[in-house]
Amino acid sequence: MVENNKPSKVYKAGVLNLSLWENVSENGDVMKSYTIQRAYKDKEDKWQHTSTLRSVDLTKLKILLEEAYRDLVLN
Repeated sequence: MVENNKPSKVYKAGVLNLSLWENVSENGDVMKSYTIQRAYKDKEDKWQHTSTLRSVDLTKLKILLEEAYRDLVLN
């Protein structure tokens, strides 16, 4: 399987992002997967990313998931 190093699409809502990854298998099948990350600043004021979400992130995550699903179904 060949993997891309960049997502094919990124959905953003504040510090949350949902990335769509498309990988092509050796026989040409396209397989899609998604990753969810939240950005935050550490003690040194540098941006970091985590897959751990807070309860206040859930509403934004719901919107991102709906948008990604709509793109998946309509395209």
